[in-house]
Amino acid sequence: MLSAGDGELESRTAPRVRYPAQVSGHGDDRAEQILAAAAADGPVDILDLLASVRTQMEAVFALHEGAVHALVHRMLHEGTLVAGGVSERGLSLYRSASEPAPEPATAEVTPSPVAAGIARIARKVASAVREPGARGRVLADVRAHLEALEAADASHRFGRVRAVHALLQRIDRGNKPTVVVTAGGGDLLRRFLLHEGPWLFCAVLAFFVLKLFVVSPFKIPSLSMLPTLEKGDRVAVFTLFHDGVPDRWEVVVFTRDGIHYVKRLVGLPGEELALWHGDVYIDGKLLAKPAAVTQALRSRVGAWSLEGKDVIGFAHHSEGDSERWWWRSGQFEAHPRGTLAFGMHDGMADLRGDRGAAEVLELRLAYGPAGEQAEGSGWVLRVGPEGILLEEVSGEEPLARPAAVAATRLAARAQAPAAGRVHLALSYVDGILRAACDGWSYESERPSPAGDLSVGVLRRGLARAPLELTLDRDHHYSYAGNHGVPIHGERRSHAIPEGRVFFMGDNTTNSQDSRASAVGDIPVESIVGP
Repeated sequence: MLSAGDGELESRTAPRVRYPAQVSGHGDDRAEQILAAAAADGPVDILDLLASVRTQMEAVFALHEGAVHALVHRMLHEGTLVAGGVSERGLSLYRSASEPAPEPATAEVTPSPVAAGIARIARKVASAVREPGARGRVLADVRAHLEALEAADASHRFGRVRAVHALLQRIDRGNKPTVVVTAGGGDLLRRFLLHEGPWLFCAVLAFFVLKLFVVSPFKIPSLSMLPTLEKGDRVAVFTLFHDGVPDRWEVVVFTRDGIHYVKRLVGLPGEELALWHGDVYIDGKLLAKPAAVTQALRSRVGAWSLEGKDVIGFAHHSEGDSERWWWRSGQFEAHPRGTLAFGMHDGMADLRGDRGAAEVLELRLAYGPAGEQAEGSGWVLRVGPEGILLEEVSGEEPLARPAAVAATRLAARAQAPAAGRVHLALSYVDGILRAACDGWSYESERPSPAGDLSVGVLRRGLARAPLELTLDRDHHYSYAGNHGVPIHGERRSHAIPEGRVFFMGDNTTNSQDSRASAVGDIPVESIVGP
């Protein structure tokens, strides 16, 4: 609404941009007419433009002078105004686009020094403009304007700096160039609807669309998915998934008797599933977890420092310039609950330490009877001056007398790692052997050796740098309570019907899932999403 006393512009004989006889009733329309009329009289700088608007819209304009800078910027973008020349006050001159250019045109504006506070505000406002020349003009205009307001003890009239910055940025980025010099309650609403309104509406709409059709929030109610999810965790469930069945091993939300469950999808429709010694078998074949899932579900068994002679291990001895340690499965935590414990068969060992140029380090995984006897087969990952070597070993006492063991080379790299920190990783999980060292890696399916896991470390050479060994165990799928899948001692399969899937929790000893007859196989239509 226009304030009282605001009338139509005086008619002028000088050619200028024409406006409709009836203005729209909004403050920026009225202010734009006043600016165009002032510029039509001849080149004027920003202070003259501001004075013309202030004179004719004083009551309306009292708290919104900063918005006029955005309005002038918009008129320049639209071609209504043209900037050219410099006034006696050192400010850019503006003229109507229909007026001839002044002669001669002078150089671009160089703002004069001003108070630090004014300079900071001007820089903030002008930073919204991308083109350097236009930014310099806005900077000089805002500085001069703020100096004039400060001298008149009316700096509050400039308005919110952030609002002016947002208006300039909106215009400079080519978005809808609405300024709105507020003239009343209706214009306040218009400013909100045209500036904050669109993005706020889109944000609210996007939230409801995502919540209703794409993702739904859930809070984890139990410990059944440890270590992946803890009780109280909040997750977003993706409700749009391909073909109605998520990928195997994904963590999925489903419903059963009106209750939401969060479990990992293991068995697919029509498959024969069996659990045997903590592993999953599908259609009679050991099911290998992806490397990322294996990493996520691995659990720490132990960590050892090999700095001195008093190493806590099953055995240790020295042979001249060599040192050797090994650990037996009987010492490891095979399963988190003793009542369900069985020999540790899968493991992931990491050896870290400083190595001299002539030093040899070995990391071994061996399998054989649990206890003190070092008999069995396995693999050795060796790094030394000749490079990196991975071998498959077999025969008696592979850890105690490596020279007497039959070895088959699986992979090698001739380039030796540089002296210094080295990391050897060796694992056998779900029938897959993985090895890595110094950027080199190996992965392959290998037959499962008989027996329980042993881990060995050998260091040969004159260096005595400390070493660190860590050992993790693979995830074990166990039985607890009344399960729909036979116990591992019987090794019988469970047929998953068509149209249904099989879920298990990662915290396998504390999870109510498809193994229990109360839950069983889940219809595909009961799946909410990953």
